Amino acid sequence: MKCITGKLEMLGAWITGMGMLLVIVSMLLQVTFRYVFVHPLAWTDTLCKFSFIWSVFFGAFLGVRKNMHVAVDMLPKALARTPRLIMALTVHVLTIAILLICAWFAFSLFDSAKTSNLPAVPIPLGYIYLPLGISGLMMIVSYMDAIFDEIHLYREGK
Repeated sequence: MKCITGKLEMLGAWITGMGMLLVIVSMLLQVTFRYVFVHPLAWTDTLCKFSFIWSVFFGAFLGVRKNMHVAVDMLPKALARTPRLIMALTVHVLTIAILLICAWFAFSLFDSAKTSNLPAVPIPLGYIYLPLGISGLMMIVSYMDAIFDEIHLYREGK
C-alpha cells in the first residue's frame, strides 16, 4: 500500500506543480498581451482557471496525504487507546464515504458535460469536474492507508 500511495503522492505533487506553473505562465501572458501589446489573449483566462482548479484538488490530496489539514485534536488526545482508535476509524470511514459520493457526482458531471466545449478554447467543459473525482479517489486510497496505519500502531501499543 505504501508503494501505491508514494506513487500517488509523486503524481499529485507533479500535477499540482505543473498546474501552478501554468497559472503563473498564463497570467503573465495575459498581463503582457493585455497591457504591453494591447491585444489580450482569449484562452489564457480559461487555462488559468482550469490549471488552478486542478492544482487545488491535487494539492488537497497532498494535504490529506501529509496530514496537514486543520484538525481539533483535544478530544482524541484525551481519550484512552481503544476509544481513540474507534474515533479515528470512524472519522476515516465517514470521510471515505463522503469522498466516494463526491467522486461519483464529479464523474457523472464530467460524463454529462464532456460534450460541450468552452467558447474560447476547444476543451470540453467536463474536464473542470474531473480533478474532484480523481483526487477524491486518491484521497480514499490515502485514508485507507491511514486506517491501516492506525490499526498497526494500535497493535504495537502506541
